[in-house]
Amino acid sequence: MAYQSGIADNEIDLLDKLNLFLTTDSELVNSGDNWTEIYSGETAATATIAKRKSYAWSAPGATAGNNIYVACKTDNSISNDIYNLYFCGGTYFNVELVNQPENVFSGMLNRTQVGLFADNNPLHYWFFANNRRFIVITKMTTVYSSCYCGFMLPNSLPNEYPYPLVIAGSCNNELQRYSVTTDYFASIIDPLINHFYVFAPSQSWQQFYGSKGSRTKLVYPRGIGQFYYYGNKKISVLTASPDCYSPLYPVSIVDVTKGATQFWGALDGVYWVPGLSRAAEDTIKTDDGREFIIFQNGFRVTNIDFFAIEKV
Repeated sequence: MAYQSGIADNEIDLLDKLNLFLTTDSELVNSGDNWTEIYSGETAATATIAKRKSYAWSAPGATAGNNIYVACKTDNSISNDIYNLYFCGGTYFNVELVNQPENVFSGMLNRTQVGLFADNNPLHYWFFANNRRFIVITKMTTVYSSCYCGFMLPNSLPNEYPYPLVIAGSCNNELQRYSVTTDYFASIIDPLINHFYVFAPSQSWQQFYGSKGSRTKLVYPRGIGQFYYYGNKKISVLTASPDCYSPLYPVSIVDVTKGATQFWGALDGVYWVPGLSRAAEDTIKTDDGREFIIFQNGFRVTNIDFFAIEKV
């Protein structure tokens, strides 16, 4: 796995840095886990829309012939001061189907898309990647946006679930600004309105939700209150032990339809953590040396709105 953090000048620079990281990072290259750029394009500015850029990538996956396809484009509204990234995933990317760079998603077969909040001003970013998925975190003022693109860790054999693709973000496919303080601003641990999609074994996209939106297709543990009345109360009282040990709960995808709980899998390297005495950008370590960075759920800072991402 590879990790990088820094400052991007704006949303275009953020996307360029992500492309460079995925395709040329030394740790990814040395292990053969780097992603391949399969498309890039740019759209000139107009009177109402700033310059836009787009990329598409394929990842090698864990086994030969198991490529993973993700595309990304910037979009903006000058009058509304909105400058975001939008990610799309699917089962194959055909360059011949892209007629304009701003329509890069038209090249993705069986696609869905989500968004990541960004800005036209300098913003802090964190990148995490391996050969199966990448995670991006952005910070604008005091809020944090997140996206997850790639395979989760499925609870089944590869021949039973060959393409466990997750496309999840902090905003949906609409133009929203990072200053919004409604359910349109979510995170990869607590998706709300069209924020979290899983490509099912049935070859269709399924939406999953956190603390609101569904009582059956849930992202755990934030979705626990949807099927267990005292769920949020239970996790809200969790904290570190007297020796400062905190639980790390894998962010899991579960289906409780018809009263039977089906565990689909878990996000790779993403854990819910109690937020008491925690702050975004804190680091924690396990006894065996694994290191994590803590982030918050958008603009929310309650005890149940923090999560940790493993660095390497």
